[in-house]
Amino acid sequence: MQNLEAMKIILEIIVIFLTFPEYAPLLALVVVVGTFYSLFNREDKGDK
Repeated sequence: MQNLEAMKIILEIIVIFLTFPEYAPLLALVVVVGTFYSLFNREDKGDK
């Protein structure tokens, strides 16, 4: 189920890139930061 949610988010991001190309760099930065944040959160929970 989480995989389906991820696919939906990726599709939305692609649509935003195509619709608002001027916001693409900012959006890419948000996606990268969000990805690293979720990865670090997962690692922290795994250690406990």
